[in-house]
Amino acid sequence: MEQQDRFLDHARQVTRYGIYGDRFFLRTDEDQFLLFQAKEAA
Repeated sequence: MEQQDRFLDHARQVTRYGIYGDRFFLRTDEDQFLLFQAKEAA
């Protein structure tokens, strides 16, 4: 539950996002990032 709360708190602060190749990122004004990378399906 704590991890989910941290994620949602960060997501509320997102001011920018981007996609570069197989990566998707969310960024806040304080330069905090959430970075996601695509993975091939098994």
